Amino acid sequence: MDKLRVLIAEDREELRATIIELVRAEFTVVGAVGDGQQLVENASLKPDIIVTDIDMPLLDGFSAMRILRAKGIEAPFVFITSMAVEGLTSGVEDHPVAFIHKADLMSELKSALHAVALGVSYLSRSFRQN
Repeated sequence: MDKLRVLIAEDREELRATIIELVRAEFTVVGAVGDGQQLVENASLKPDIIVTDIDMPLLDGFSAMRILRAKGIEAPFVFITSMAVEGLTSGVEDHPVAFIHKADLMSELKSALHAVALGVSYLSRSFRQN
């Protein structure tokens, strides 16, 4: 069975490298970019899942998602953030989506990727406790 293809967008280079390291054994990383505009430009790589920070330069993760949805890209999104997610989920209910708190990244990213791949939304532990 082929590995699922993941596109990563994170503006902090060290965190982007950490995400790649976390997922590359189980997933194929088709691209890793540093801002939302590059995320939109690299959607032609046909990822199965998109992992993106919400707060990025040039174009935030939500804006990038809206542009990609308008272009017919249906890949589920895994959003990485340290912000509270109350109210952030508006407009993403039509597709499986995950929100991972940066504090939970190491322990929960792969679980979130597997969940959205199966069509199930996911909320990391730090958000469930609030």
